[in-house]
Amino acid sequence: MGADTQSRPLIAWQPGSGPQRALLACPAFEVFFGGARGGGKTDAMLGEWAQHAGKYGEHAIGLMVRRTRLQLTETFERAKAIYRPLGAVFNEVPMRITMPNGARLNFAYLEHDSDAENYQGHSYTRVYIEEAGNFPSPAPIMKLMAALRSGAGVPCRMRLTGNPGGPGHQWVKARYIDPAPMGWTPIHDPQTGLDRVYIPSRVTDNHYLGDSYVAQLRQSGSAELVRAWLEGDWSVVAGAYFPEFDPFKHIVQPQALPRHWTRFRSFDWGSARPFCCLWIAISDGTDVFPANAAIVYREWYGSTGEPNMGLRLPAEAVGRGILEQEDADEAISMSVCDPAMMREDGGPSMAERMIGIPWVGADNSRVAGWDQLRSRLRGADGKPGLYVFSTCTNLIRTLPAMQHDTHRPEDLEGGEDHACFAADTLIRTRAGVLPIGAMVGSVGQVMGADRQWRSYCAARLTRQNAKVVRLTFSDGWHVTCTPDHRFLTAAGWVLASNLHGPSRYVLVATGEKSCSPAINSEAADTKGREHAVASMPVTSHPTSALECTSIEPAGRVDVYCLTVPDGAAFALASGAIVHNCDALRYGIMGRLWQAPVLPKANPVRDSWDRAFARAMDDDAGDDWRTV
Repeated sequence: MGADTQSRPLIAWQPGSGPQRALLACPAFEVFFGGARGGGKTDAMLGEWAQHAGKYGEHAIGLMVRRTRLQLTETFERAKAIYRPLGAVFNEVPMRITMPNGARLNFAYLEHDSDAENYQGHSYTRVYIEEAGNFPSPAPIMKLMAALRSGAGVPCRMRLTGNPGGPGHQWVKARYIDPAPMGWTPIHDPQTGLDRVYIPSRVTDNHYLGDSYVAQLRQSGSAELVRAWLEGDWSVVAGAYFPEFDPFKHIVQPQALPRHWTRFRSFDWGSARPFCCLWIAISDGTDVFPANAAIVYREWYGSTGEPNMGLRLPAEAVGRGILEQEDADEAISMSVCDPAMMREDGGPSMAERMIGIPWVGADNSRVAGWDQLRSRLRGADGKPGLYVFSTCTNLIRTLPAMQHDTHRPEDLEGGEDHACFAADTLIRTRAGVLPIGAMVGSVGQVMGADRQWRSYCAARLTRQNAKVVRLTFSDGWHVTCTPDHRFLTAAGWVLASNLHGPSRYVLVATGEKSCSPAINSEAADTKGREHAVASMPVTSHPTSALECTSIEPAGRVDVYCLTVPDGAAFALASGAIVHNCDALRYGIMGRLWQAPVLPKANPVRDSWDRAFARAMDDDAGDDWRTV
């Protein structure tokens, strides 16, 4: 009996459903597995790796990826339970499992999209992405795909899991679900020649979870959310910021609108990211729409067609394109835009460069804007206050999928990572210049993009041991930040890692004297939250922009961020600003139902040097915007 027992093969795990067996047998290069809760997704990935490792031994090299370390730890613990009976060796730091035949499975988390750059030059035969919907953008996943290669001729594959919802809901749905909603149908990519497929798996496919688990899910949320979890309904968005949006109520077929209705443009600038222009009409109640209802009747979305990829058009071309979208006799009463577009530094602003469009900077209060948008979605007397023509496909695609910001639930998830700074990065505050690390837990005011003092909150440590770069500028100033931190340049918002070539000139938010990068240890004391940095040398910039002269890897440090609710922008000690904004909110916050006040003509200003000289004059005062 003992001999018989020893001769039997050890079964540490076996596929328990049709979808899991299909995954193990699937030859497609890319597989998206799951689509609902409780479908055995993690076990399926670990089982697929065990099969791959058993076949290719030391030439099998895998990478298992989650969004956060906490999520990764749970996957690692489950892997221990499955692989330990097989004699696998476990390494905790870094997380790695080595099978008895030499196959290696590495575990990593990509809390920031830029973390994917750490794996450039690596070689893997399997890459597993757990809960792909937690990634706002597919960019880091596509970077990892480039690491799939083998010098030993091992077939390389990518495997992903996920559920409906999350910041990445839209790109996951567009890539894996929309081409074949029922799954099981190979999707051929004509550009790469590779195939991908969606293998649906439901809780009913997992024989280890019984009726009690289903009952728990049914008690965990709304009927729509439960349907997404149990049935994998991708038309339902879990965690949506605007659950009030109802396609049957808010989406209408295009129709002629009365010519006398007030019409507006609303614009959100983007270059590397998509720009968006919306045309909105306000009902006077004489037609089928209730009085004061806003009807979005046209959109122009500046995208390449790839998720979150902009056209990189100059402002002049965008301005011409906006006018070309309109009818010759279309009367536009007002044009509202991102207030950062009104900045004038050494020449015309972006708004001025769009000749023929008299832009007005919108109210940029984020939370108040979202609240007004929600109010319009709800409407009154059973009728919405906002309607969208069915031809505005990108607004319809993105609005229902907007997510709550996990750090600030009353605000929107920006769709990208929190780009952050090292602790000693100097911030221009009303109390003086402070390192951002000393601002944790405090409240106060910082310099905004419009050179006004704006309240900040939620100054916080956002990540430990994050990959950072060191930027050096022409006047000796430098800053250490994550590569994805966006700076305002003459070409628009540019990632720190891309501040080179024509995009190397960073605009400054103020003409006042700017602090040098020097900082004393006393000022860096995080307990000294109420005092300004003293005895700090200052220097004034001779031009309206700082030239980034070098971008160098700076290892890993703890990084920090803060929130500016009114404006979502703040200035570093040098005057450089970071900002985030949204087009539909601009339209809603533009008080579109009120009579517009058109701006006066705004000619190209004098050079920055003359403006700065006048600002320093006693009569001009400290605010050089008056010149």
